[in-house]
Amino acid sequence: MRIRDVLPTVCGITALTLAAALSVSCGGGSSGPQLTLEIVPYTDADMHLQWVDIFTTEDGYEIWRDDGSGGAFTMIDTTPPDFVGYDDTTFTTGLTYKYYVIAYQGATDLGQSNTVSIEARAAYVTIITPNGAENLTLGQTYNISWVTNLSDFDARIFLATDGGVAWPPQFQLLYSWAPNGSPWPWKIGFRNIEEDPTKPARWRRALDSTANQCKIFIRHYSAVGAQDWSDAVFTITVPADTSLATPTTLVATPISSTRVDLTWSDVSTAEQGFRIYRNGVGMNNALATVPANTTAYTDNTVTTGTYTYVVVAYSGNTESMESNVATAIVP
Repeated sequence: MRIRDVLPTVCGITALTLAAALSVSCGGGSSGPQLTLEIVPYTDADMHLQWVDIFTTEDGYEIWRDDGSGGAFTMIDTTPPDFVGYDDTTFTTGLTYKYYVIAYQGATDLGQSNTVSIEARAAYVTIITPNGAENLTLGQTYNISWVTNLSDFDARIFLATDGGVAWPPQFQLLYSWAPNGSPWPWKIGFRNIEEDPTKPARWRRALDSTANQCKIFIRHYSAVGAQDWSDAVFTITVPADTSLATPTTLVATPISSTRVDLTWSDVSTAEQGFRIYRNGVGMNNALATVPANTTAYTDNTVTTGTYTYVVVAYSGNTESMESNVATAIVP
């Protein structure tokens, strides 16, 4: 801890402003640049302080916090110069804490923020829908919704078709980031394989028959404890429809050190075409797309090694379930 001539005051040479509260007015104002500080709660189960470092001569930043019950402030930590953030993980859930930050050089305060109060709450998420006894139909749109106290809930949404007994393999990841939060429009019985959250969904079928022991499981990508199940099971009915049926009997035959031939059976009645997926190309990026009624494809991009393939029928942004996996060992 550095030696201080006086305790920190509300105003310094340059004022800091917390995004969550009003800025400080230092009698007569400050002619220096504004150093902006904000607090982002409930991210990865910590209180995250962040700011823009606009000083060039600071020795570091001091993090000041009270005891959570209105008591005196103490300096809980310091950062080196040029730092732009700090994670406080030492709080107690249920208490309301006050924070401010000081930029310093030697024994001189370069700037101090106003004080911001925030309640430390355990991260949580609660599923609102579906939450049991719903009767849903494959292919229709249904909103999966939830509530959470996380300011930036990075959602992973899963479908269990065994009533939530095991994890994995009965789980299928439906969605892997919900930047717009709740609700999320789900194409029932399908999973979104589009990896870019700014792009429209690409749906791949996840069910081949009626499932009557389904549950939704949702969790934050990393925040401990922020997860929930549907309270009870729901049913997904799969109507008889062969318009986008799953390709069958996929076979991969190595022909040479640079060629693999694929064949499959077309059992769809209204596909727009077929997409071929191969390991090493990208889990959700097609190796190739071929027209409707095609039942063969030649992969001329291989080298020596082992390759696995699947084929799906597609129409627009919707895909069938994956075919069987075919493996080719290229000499």
